Amino acid sequence: MKRNRLPHESGYPAINGLRVSDEYFTPYCNNYNQWLQYQTYDVTIMLGENNRLEVLLGNGWYKGEFGFDPALFQSYGTDFKLIAELRIQLDGGKEIIVGTDESWKVVHSQIIDSSIHHGKTLDTTLPEQQPCAAPQCAAPDAALTESLSPPVRIQETIQSAALLRTQADEIVYVSLPVQPYDCNSAKYFRTEISIGRIFAQTKRISISFPMARNTF
Repeated sequence: MKRNRLPHESGYPAINGLRVSDEYFTPYCNNYNQWLQYQTYDVTIMLGENNRLEVLLGNGWYKGEFGFDPALFQSYGTDFKLIAELRIQLDGGKEIIVGTDESWKVVHSQIIDSSIHHGKTLDTTLPEQQPCAAPQCAAPDAALTESLSPPVRIQETIQSAALLRTQADEIVYVSLPVQPYDCNSAKYFRTEISIGRIFAQTKRISISFPMARNTF
């Protein structure tokens, strides 16, 4: 069994809650007026008796910020769009295709904003949303093209050596002291951590707290 999928913006497909690939930023950079890449994955070993197929969509190159010019925002569109299909090859050669149509459902996640350059904004206080019918849209004008871009994967994970502290025992890059501020009639504490920017690198931070309004 194989699953082909083509999101218009950055998206991560998953089956039964597990990502089907270790690639990032798919479907990569496209000229959405002329050509549009799709990726194909073999998901045979991921399938069971009952299965759930889902794709988490982000703004990506299609409707997100491209570069650092404010004018280069939503260059190709304003709506999330997805083309996906699951191809099931049966014994005897028969093939069943399950594709995106009016039967699909959409649901908002706790990610309230996303950007290739600035990461994502996550609001963990948002309640679980109920799924609703996926709105239908026209097929893209661009020609669908098998993926041309080399896959983007994590090549190396580097652990931090130590936290740098000042002589006053303050952690470098953390703005201290922090003051509580009112947000929707509740008290929250705000701490900003600046790690700097290095091309083609992501950062992972583990934080323990009872509840957070926003995590960037």
